[in-house]
Amino acid sequence: MRKGSFLTLVVLTAAVGVAAAFALQRRGADGGEGPATGPLFPGLSDRVNDVASLNVTSSEGKVTVRRDGETWRVEERDGYPARFETVKTVLLGVADLETLEPKTTRPELYGKLGLAEPTETGSDTAQVTLLDGGGNAMASVLVGHIGVRADTLYVRRAGDSQTWLARGSIAPERAPTGWMDREVIKLPVTRLQKVTTAHADGETVIVSREKAEDTNWTIQNVPDDSEPKSAGQGRTIAASLESLSFDDVAKAESKPLPTEESATTTFETFDGLRVVVTSGTADKKVWIAVQAQATDAADDTVKKEADTLAGKLSPWVFEVPEYRGANLRKRLSDLIKPKALPTPVPGDAAHPADGTAPPPADTPGPGTPADEHGHDAPVPEAPKADEAAAPAGAGAGNPPSGG
Repeated sequence: MRKGSFLTLVVLTAAVGVAAAFALQRRGADGGEGPATGPLFPGLSDRVNDVASLNVTSSEGKVTVRRDGETWRVEERDGYPARFETVKTVLLGVADLETLEPKTTRPELYGKLGLAEPTETGSDTAQVTLLDGGGNAMASVLVGHIGVRADTLYVRRAGDSQTWLARGSIAPERAPTGWMDREVIKLPVTRLQKVTTAHADGETVIVSREKAEDTNWTIQNVPDDSEPKSAGQGRTIAASLESLSFDDVAKAESKPLPTEESATTTFETFDGLRVVVTSGTADKKVWIAVQAQATDAADDTVKKEADTLAGKLSPWVFEVPEYRGANLRKRLSDLIKPKALPTPVPGDAAHPADGTAPPPADTPGPGTPADEHGHDAPVPEAPKADEAAAPAGAGAGNPPSGG
């Protein structure tokens, strides 16, 4: 055999040996194939559009999001629409998971990776399950802690003992409201002309402005002896719907509004949109219902806007933050204060520096004689110079004696 051929044979033999050693590393103790790296759920990315629902199970409970035509809905909140981007992120996040390195198969160590069963005490695992239209699981993964390498995390297929360090990113929301677009309405204060709050006991509070260019809002029916607490009181009420978000939501038909501290606040825009917000409190929580209408002044664009808002908002009631709800139920006493008395000017005769009130005009001053009716007596004129020089007892026209 030629030397060149022998060297080639040695190289080939060494390569086969390395491959065999790598294959042995991949084999389990029972002689079967060990865990293979690659997509955690092979083929799922090609079938992701077949997912009809998904659920997330964690120590906080279970959330189910189901597809309804082009809309995804959260079952635990009476089918309120889910945010599509949130659903899409989770679906693609599961489909794109790629295993990098096998980790422990010992259940007692799962917790260190955040991969214990969600039902176990103290578990911080979230289990995500994707189902098809027939309710069959297409994929189910337990999502654990962030990995030690960039863009990695620890995962485990449901029902499988093998844990993995995987490439990918998935952080499923664990509360129903986390899947929703929580904005109720966004009505810029710049569009508004008038806001009227009618309380159940008959009190009415109105703030308004004449022109869209006006920056100051007028509080109507302010008593003469009162004034606004600040220049921005009216605008604060008008801005209640500037960007209103909810903390919770329910079907209006299944949750009547509470009647405590109830009020109806009507927002009217210059271009003919009217939004009516009815509110009430229960257990220190503020719940509202929102109706949208178009007035006679509305054009076709505003009428379409009103119809869209009515369709979105009318079937629901919303729990809003307490401080936002308080702006919808302001009373006149919350907005005004007594007028301040004029500030005394030191040295002003009408406002003595010592703070005492000046005497009435018909009251004699100190050292001034008064007549029997209490009025000032006439003050004698001062004697003339030649009269002042005359001796006592000398009368007018009587010359002094010559002695």
